[in-house]
Amino acid sequence: MAHPQRGVTFRKCDYLLDVVSNGSESLEPTVFLSVLSGGDFSEQHAQGSLSLSGVTVLGRYALLGLGDMTARLVADQKLSWACTKAVFCNNNHKESSSVSAVGTVHGGGLWGLPGLLLALNQAGAPDLTVVTGNEEDAGKVEEMTELLTIHKKYPRLRIASVPLNTQTPRSWWKMYEDDYIVVHATCPVKLEHLIYLVTCRQHQKIDNYTMAVLPCIHAWSVFLDLWQEPSNRVVLGEDAKCLDIHSILAVGEGTAEDLFLSNARKLFPNAHVCFCRPNDSRDPRILLRANEMIKSWNKILPNNIIWREPNQSSCSGCSTDSRGSAVASLRWNLQPFSSILCAQPPIFFDRRKPSQQSSGTTSFDPTETEAQSTLDFFQNLSAVENQSSTIDGKPSLPVAVNDENEIDIDDESDEEAAASNESSETSDRIVEVAVQGNGDDARENGSVGQRLTGSPQNPTSAKGQHCPHLLVLGTGCAAPSPLRGSSGYALLFPQRYEKPASTPPSGNDGPSTDDNLLLLTSIVECGEGVLHMLQRHLPSIGDSMSDLENLYGHLGHVKFIWISHAHWDHYGGLPAVLGAICQARMQRYRQKNRPLQGQKRMKVGSSELPVLVVAPVQVLKYLDSAFRGNDDIRFHASVTGLPLYHGFTHEQNALWWPFLASIIIAGGSQNSSTPIPYRPFAFWANVRVDHSCFGAFGFVTGLRVPCHDLGGAYCGLPPSHAETETPLVTFAYSGDTRPCKRFVDRCRFDCAFNHGILNYLLHEASFDDSEHSQSVQKKHSSLGEALKVASDACAQKTILTHFSQRYTTYPPMELPAESKGVVFAMDGMLFPFSPQ
Repeated sequence: MAHPQRGVTFRKCDYLLDVVSNGSESLEPTVFLSVLSGGDFSEQHAQGSLSLSGVTVLGRYALLGLGDMTARLVADQKLSWACTKAVFCNNNHKESSSVSAVGTVHGGGLWGLPGLLLALNQAGAPDLTVVTGNEEDAGKVEEMTELLTIHKKYPRLRIASVPLNTQTPRSWWKMYEDDYIVVHATCPVKLEHLIYLVTCRQHQKIDNYTMAVLPCIHAWSVFLDLWQEPSNRVVLGEDAKCLDIHSILAVGEGTAEDLFLSNARKLFPNAHVCFCRPNDSRDPRILLRANEMIKSWNKILPNNIIWREPNQSSCSGCSTDSRGSAVASLRWNLQPFSSILCAQPPIFFDRRKPSQQSSGTTSFDPTETEAQSTLDFFQNLSAVENQSSTIDGKPSLPVAVNDENEIDIDDESDEEAAASNESSETSDRIVEVAVQGNGDDARENGSVGQRLTGSPQNPTSAKGQHCPHLLVLGTGCAAPSPLRGSSGYALLFPQRYEKPASTPPSGNDGPSTDDNLLLLTSIVECGEGVLHMLQRHLPSIGDSMSDLENLYGHLGHVKFIWISHAHWDHYGGLPAVLGAICQARMQRYRQKNRPLQGQKRMKVGSSELPVLVVAPVQVLKYLDSAFRGNDDIRFHASVTGLPLYHGFTHEQNALWWPFLASIIIAGGSQNSSTPIPYRPFAFWANVRVDHSCFGAFGFVTGLRVPCHDLGGAYCGLPPSHAETETPLVTFAYSGDTRPCKRFVDRCRFDCAFNHGILNYLLHEASFDDSEHSQSVQKKHSSLGEALKVASDACAQKTILTHFSQRYTTYPPMELPAESKGVVFAMDGMLFPFSPQ
């Protein structure tokens, strides 16, 4: 624990609350306390803007942990977090989660920690302190960090946990102390009662300025009850003076908010209360720059760029409520991209530029040439209808960021995993359950309950689709940037919808049973923030429902997740996604009015079977560690009698392929209203590729298309004439790799029966040809090399992805004039995979 230097006089500082996320769009709230010197914030407030020019940032402290997408959010808001000294986490417990929604699936503010470790490592930071809400989470942090830091020398990590005060519920513990702050904490009786007291030691004007941090709504009344008794208050300093509360940071919302505010006024008449209100509303302040770029391209490709307009009214930049001046001056509603100066009275700053506050950000409209090149690609896909548009102007994009930031784990254990397969008894049981369950519930598998339809700004709908689709979720290389997220792709298959028999009548009953819906079935790569991108970009599958309900409907049908290799930008979002799948399944059960008691296990259908996760052994270890002790996962197992997921390594294909091959979904043909169960995967071949870690893979797969011409014939069910005639789409993904002959050979071999043609290739193109040396050094492919692989593999259509973050335009590079059937991927882009 860092202690102040005795006998040293420190200059007085300013303390600023920097709000990265307030919990909107189902993100975990993320708020930093920043210690600054050298700024005149009163003058800046008079000018209506916040500038840190000439200001020294002495340190930052994460008061509510770090959510899954923090790395990208701080990049978008240009907030340096490499000077972070400590992280104070919420409890990893379902009752103490700040939101019951997807996206905050009881991560406890831990899942953004690896991204911070990476930033600190690059900045040469000496140490980091992590304070967790319980001992179990402290052990989890230690275990995950060991997995992540074998090859890199990270800052020295100090881990502490707040004791659960069941015997002495009124005890306060000093958890952290340095030159600028001292933090006390208590957790009386229950985990959800966690409370932090943050005291600013070097405040400019107020001695021992103290903020109470209440990470959960359950802690609100507990804190007030504790502070009513003077003997329960914290004392500080040689004179043992009781601390005064100058501000309160409270997470949560609802009817209890007004009651809490009224009671807090009696104890702290001059304190201001800052509320973080988690919700699933689309917020224009989240990913400000990416919003504007996607919005521009949505006008050109409305059926292939999914975009829904943020709710401006519910996400305004106002910092106070209009409830009368006396109350409003002491009540603040935190918004992303804003800051509050800790003072009496506090001063609110909007960190967006004036142009961003009025219109979002600068123009990202593509030129006519750029737009036409992308349009030409999609116009050749039979399932797509495009609208041509000519827009002038060159995009003006942010400054490039460094991309030397891949996190790898111990690659040596990959070889051990290849030699140590799981027992065949376990595998046989998995496959047996899969076949039995799928046979009974194929039609039921298409049921999603009440779902969302697109707003007028988003004509892309999941209805009426008859071929697989690829949804691009992240195209960035290494750390995420304002415009590009970490690697992630989703495979969506057409399925028939059938309402649960117990769905209550309402005005939002969802699609009819005749609708053929495009539903999320598989996820390829799962970098940090993929869950949030799913919520933003999945096609709509119902009427008048929220983004979150739409996400639940899709996640309840995920059956397969595949991770290429153990670099953080490819698996950092995996715990958040699997946790959200667990939440979605729980909601699905409730919609069907099935018993939730552990002693009354449910009938296991295809959607309740464990999710198949294929990944390197290090990733599987990390996943197991992230979910150890998680209440949601335990509850899922008690209800279904099965785990949430089964993990296998790439080399264990003899164990996991039968499980993947047995997956059945209820689809339908264009000529029949009868649901047609079919197996979506005809084959799947992993291919070891040439990257900077041992266990890096690509794949080649055959995707079945629900039969167009066979009427009610079953596609892919037991071998028959129908199965041999089922239309097939061949699709290959390179993963991260240098040009790899082994990958090309596999593509040609597996596509030999398809007239030697690979229908669709998704290949990385991290660098332009002018930076070929970077490609060689970092074991990636350049643009020209990716195009050569596409030619050698006989690919009809090539989608390029995984671009270095140094390229800050879209398209990121310039295609050669002779390139045909090639397009650069964009986050949120939807590709129909129709048979060619």
